[in-house]
Amino acid sequence: VSTQSTGNQQGTSITTKLLERENSTTKLLETPSSESLYTLDMRQYSSSAAVRVFVQALYSGEVELETVLFRDVHVLSRDYHVTWLRRRCERYLEGLIDSVDGEDYSVMFYLFEEARIIADTTDNFKFLNAVTKKLTNFNKGK
Repeated sequence: VSTQSTGNQQGTSITTKLLERENSTTKLLETPSSESLYTLDMRQYSSSAAVRVFVQALYSGEVELETVLFRDVHVLSRDYHVTWLRRRCERYLEGLIDSVDGEDYSVMFYLFEEARIIADTTDNFKFLNAVTKKLTNFNKGK
């Protein structure tokens, strides 16, 4: 199976071939950029649904994120250097942070945890700073 995807902003197309799927392992061949074989071990990600979303995004250039899939899809996009998808995940998180009203502490905890993981794994503190600022502003208002 082979599909052209032009999901990134620069218009560079990536052809991705799904070669085989055995024992929860999906092998992908990405061309023309590297001609290297990537093995995607679904067992290292907590959600096989996220792996399906990731592979579908590679084929279609589109992604519909949900909070339960965000972390694994973001990590997959980072691990496999799919820049357009990583940016889309980050915009999704930014949207969640912007839309939170501060009343639901479980949502605030979720956002803080996701932002902390990104900061710990990438040294990108942008999201952690945004969540902290939201929390600080909510506390000032009370």
